[in-house]
Amino acid sequence: MLAAAGWVLVVTCSRPDASGPVLAAPPGSKQVFAEVGPFELQDRTGAAVRREDLLGRPWVASFVFTRCTGPCPRVVGTLRKLQARLAEGGPRIVTISVDPEWDTPEVLRAYSAEVGADPKRWIFLTGDPKAVQALVRTSFLSPAEVAPPGEAPIGEHVSHSTRLVAVDRKGRVRGFYAGETDADLDLLVRSLAALQDERD
Repeated sequence: MLAAAGWVLVVTCSRPDASGPVLAAPPGSKQVFAEVGPFELQDRTGAAVRREDLLGRPWVASFVFTRCTGPCPRVVGTLRKLQARLAEGGPRIVTISVDPEWDTPEVLRAYSAEVGADPKRWIFLTGDPKAVQALVRTSFLSPAEVAPPGEAPIGEHVSHSTRLVAVDRKGRVRGFYAGETDADLDLLVRSLAALQDERD
């Protein structure tokens, strides 16, 4: 823990239970937890990606940073398993960097190639740090805090959720799933299929 200027910041990547419950909504659940607000970020090519660009297909939001030495590699491992189970043209994975000052489009391009991300099924986004923090907190109900420079090891300087967040075709948050393990993977795949077929 880090105490600075009267506040306390957890400087290691948060576990799912440290950033709220993992609410693994069953397939067919109609519960809506939040709505993804307007945003404009950049993908690995530097092209703008907006909320509107993701409408029409379900997607899974996730939060990592490329220099992470904590649980991020495990989250990426779960996402690789998920990618293998997603058909082209179906649900997508959207990974948002919570260290956008370092994770430029160029950095994300190299990282996405390293982890084997298919750009048709798995996109990486970065952008203005304040905009990213606001988006993660308000739209995905998840923490995203960066420690002041020099206050934490570089691989542990961002506190963030490791949950995977299911978003429906209309941009609404429909469930939270474990990201550090594949314990919820089957359930997430079934839930995404139900969201793909949903028309209301």
